[in-house]
Amino acid sequence: DDAISSVLADLRDADELVLVDDASTDDGPIIAERHARDRRVVRVTSPGLGLVRALHRGLEVCRGDLIARMDAELSK
Repeated sequence: DDAISSVLADLRDADELVLVDDASTDDGPIIAERHARDRRVVRVTSPGLGLVRALHRGLEVCRGDLIARMDAELSK
């Protein structure tokens, strides 16, 4: 939640934040839904494709020329 808020605070109106949820089991989908009210947020869901395929899925929807990646995995 804090990371998304921080990124959005630095984005311009023409920028976008693509959130890829690869079948997470935490509160990620709820947090992403809350931030999706911002028109700069693009949500992508995938059915547990794994990191590389999920990243490629996210790249498919990116419209910008420059892409910065940020991710996290919670330890079990």
